[in-house]
Amino acid sequence: MSAMIQDLSDSAQLEAGRLQLTPEPLDVAALASELLERLQGGLDVERVRLVAEPGVPCAMADARQLERIFVNLVSNALKFCDPSAGLVTVKAWQEGGMLRVDVIDNGAGIAREDHDKIFERFQQ
Repeated sequence: MSAMIQDLSDSAQLEAGRLQLTPEPLDVAALASELLERLQGGLDVERVRLVAEPGVPCAMADARQLERIFVNLVSNALKFCDPSAGLVTVKAWQEGGMLRVDVIDNGAGIAREDHDKIFERFQQ
């Protein structure tokens, strides 16, 4: 309940242009690994595989917000993929000097016509 209230508060702050972020250098692979450990019991994280290339650069990000994004993506991947057909993979790698993080599952995916709605509030 607390997380839901915080989400609504952050959404209102974001829309008002007053959301305060605290970017810091973050080891995304370490953050993801730690988060998966904390989520045991709450999510079926045994079905999540973390793959991180050696030497992946740090991200300049707000840790709390990055955690929220990660939990959202992983929980959606677990929810919408076929549990009998495979794992959810979180892959951190470097592409052109930039950090890239992919969350990959075996679900049906998002219809192309809905891609522009992905980041709209309250869209499923």
